[in-house]
Amino acid sequence: MIRFVFDILLFFLPFILYFGWAKFVNRRLEASGGTWEDAPIAWLIVAGLILCGIGITATALMSGEGSDPGKTYYPPRYENGRVVPSEVR
Repeated sequence: MIRFVFDILLFFLPFILYFGWAKFVNRRLEASGGTWEDAPIAWLIVAGLILCGIGITATALMSGEGSDPGKTYYPPRYENGRVVPSEVR
């Protein structure tokens, strides 16, 4: 769940930064006749997707799970009335 929230935050980070900057310079936008419709939405989406990709890649590379190539992963299983947790052997 934390990873999902982190990915969502990374995606919306360019939007938050852009609209924060636009709010900060709102007086200049109003004086020049600019509107919120002038926002570069396509570039913000691309930047958000790139940040998500970087975050997912960094998480996969730094998580440490599955880092032992010679070992085998055994998923959780139900044995003798109890759940045996997953393990790497």
